[in-house]
Amino acid sequence: MTPSVYHTSFLKKIRILFEGDVISDVIRLREEDGHLVDDVVFLALGAGRVAGFRANGMNPLISRNHVDDFDDFNLYALYTRIEKISQGFSEFSVGFSGVLFNPAYNEVVAIFLASEDFSRSVLLAFSVDEVLIFEDCEKADVIRILKSRFLQFKGVDFLIFQRRTGDAGWVNADF
Repeated sequence: MTPSVYHTSFLKKIRILFEGDVISDVIRLREEDGHLVDDVVFLALGAGRVAGFRANGMNPLISRNHVDDFDDFNLYALYTRIEKISQGFSEFSVGFSGVLFNPAYNEVVAIFLASEDFSRSVLLAFSVDEVLIFEDCEKADVIRILKSRFLQFKGVDFLIFQRRTGDAGWVNADF
């Protein structure tokens, strides 16, 4: 299948954010009452940069800014204090990217990022109101994880685009 303008735009964002970069940590946020802000996650990248994702229905908002530097997600409109919680993640260089879309709608279901040899990975799965993180899952398990966590996708064949760092473009393929 040829990607739509929506798919192409989102895939370009993922390529620019992650291709050849190092993911050094997963950062979650905790609000003033001690509760996890489960609709936001940041991935720490090389040179002190971040890529942030906020659940916005099935189309996540994306930020390249630290929450304390420039609050792209307007979190301080909801919370008076936000604490960053490091997950203690072992870093890896992104050598493979995969994006899974709902084939019936313009919706991002998940982003799978892995090292070139697939020994390290992170899967970001987007529900309507939260971002789920799965560390070091196998590429072959991504579909099973998504279908077991999201009942609405049990019978769905995801539209999947993937690429290895340095490839000319995204390829429509199965996991």
